[in-house]
Amino acid sequence: MKRINVYPKFARNMLAVLFILFAASTAVLIAQQKFSLPPNTAASFAATVFGFLALPLMSTTQYLLNINDVEAGNRSFREAENLRELVAPLLIDLDYDVTIGQYPSSDLNAFAISSIFGKKALIGFSTQLVDKASREQLLAIAAHEVAHLRHGDTRNKAYILAFNHALKVYPWLFAELTRRSVRKAAIPIGLIVFVGFVAIALLSGSTEAFGFLGSLTRGLAPIAWRAGLCVVAFIALDYVLHRVFCSYSREREFAADARAAEMTSPEAMVSALNLLTDPGTAVSVFDTHPPMGERKRRLRMISSGVHDRERGSDPGSSA
Repeated sequence: MKRINVYPKFARNMLAVLFILFAASTAVLIAQQKFSLPPNTAASFAATVFGFLALPLMSTTQYLLNINDVEAGNRSFREAENLRELVAPLLIDLDYDVTIGQYPSSDLNAFAISSIFGKKALIGFSTQLVDKASREQLLAIAAHEVAHLRHGDTRNKAYILAFNHALKVYPWLFAELTRRSVRKAAIPIGLIVFVGFVAIALLSGSTEAFGFLGSLTRGLAPIAWRAGLCVVAFIALDYVLHRVFCSYSREREFAADARAAEMTSPEAMVSALNLLTDPGTAVSVFDTHPPMGERKRRLRMISSGVHDRERGSDPGSSA
């Protein structure tokens, strides 16, 4: 197993720790109020933990609660009985209550999501895909999405996104406040400095005016340095977290392709990938899907291996 595949477990465990700390601090604060306990170190610590964790944990709710309904609403998803009948053979022994349907889109694509809590899942096909794909292609694409559910990829991605958002809340907040403050204050401060510089230059000469600028720069430098650090820290954190998520997502796409090839055939998967919307042949660290060419190359390797095994098992084949 690649190291990147450990990240979902780490994200899930860290989220559990954060929620446990939040629940424990809440319990301490409730107990203090209920029993009218005097302020103490434990209560102060609990209040600090509660206040610090409340905002990050609130940001995770979009991924942890009712994500199926949210996604269905965002995409104008509607159930389709003909698609359910097509996909039904792939759902045997799948430990999910899967809703299957389509959503309006001019792209050739499909998606699968599942809830963190409970066993509900959603598989959606774009209307354009349903119109253009053959039955074999549609079944292969469905097998790919079912493979994501069987592997737990959809749930793991929700854990990763929830954890990443929790980590980014305060860096984002500080960076955003800094940017807005700078934009709001830049023109007034610049105007005041300009007027002051001109006034001092007229009254006391250019030497005094440039001395004024030097003193002002030395005074503002620590503030500017801290503000810039907040922005840079957020950008760096966002870059690293998004890179990790995309690396994990690309690996899981390869695994889902291989599993789907087992459920249908490598040739059917290659045919389906030929149909799907290709965002480009090059891949960057920010692409959640690998390039189509690489995915098809791996599937052809699987197909070649299958054919080699079939020839090897043929009684009429030569040694």
